[in-house]
Amino acid sequence: MAPRSFELVQTIHSARADVHALLSDLHRLRAAHPEIISIIERPARAGVARARRYRVRERVRVGRLRLRARYTAELDPVSDGEVHGHAWQFPRIRLQTVYLLSDAEPGATRVTQKCYVDAPPGLRRFVARRAQAAEEDVLQGVKRSLEGTSVSFAS
Repeated sequence: MAPRSFELVQTIHSARADVHALLSDLHRLRAAHPEIISIIERPARAGVARARRYRVRERVRVGRLRLRARYTAELDPVSDGEVHGHAWQFPRIRLQTVYLLSDAEPGATRVTQKCYVDAPPGLRRFVARRAQAAEEDVLQGVKRSLEGTSVSFAS
């Protein structure tokens, strides 16, 4: 079965360079990601020297339960208008994210986030729903962090 995917679009009233800097650094992005407990920076993979690699611990909400999970994440600032994110977690869960940044209007940046989720068949739907909810929270947090306002997503 093919990976599940989703796309989110958000306009943030902030310079593209500021949005890019926040999306490229998980330590800064942590404030926008409410489930992260801790982050440890790791050496970059061979061939991806510009990327930053992390070991992350977070809380996972499953109904009323809050479980702890660990995963490896990587943020790669491909260009001034694009950031790639990757996350790997047991058992064979992978999330690939592409943030595309463009000028929405003077002083505002349009962020188009494309996510691809792959997981074992029994977990795929759950992981995709959880990933989409978490990524919506992250983009809302980025918007709040950079402009201090409430958020709604474009369709």
